[in-house]
Amino acid sequence: MEQYHKTFPGREDLWVDRALSHLPQLQIYAHALEVASEKPVLEAWIHMPIVGSMVKFNQTDLVITDESLYSMS
Repeated sequence: MEQYHKTFPGREDLWVDRALSHLPQLQIYAHALEVASEKPVLEAWIHMPIVGSMVKFNQTDLVITDESLYSMS
């Protein structure tokens, strides 16, 4: 499991969009961990401590796709 802490004091209706904006970063970290450990990353979480929320991404979310690669540029 990966967990990242992100500071975001925004409205509740923006939490998921904000978490999704960090998904390419999580995908790269998950890939690096899988290569280094030879084990799959099953889930990753974005922790937003200011608003007291966590957003979970599952294993299929963490797969690097062509779309996610292009969104990083």
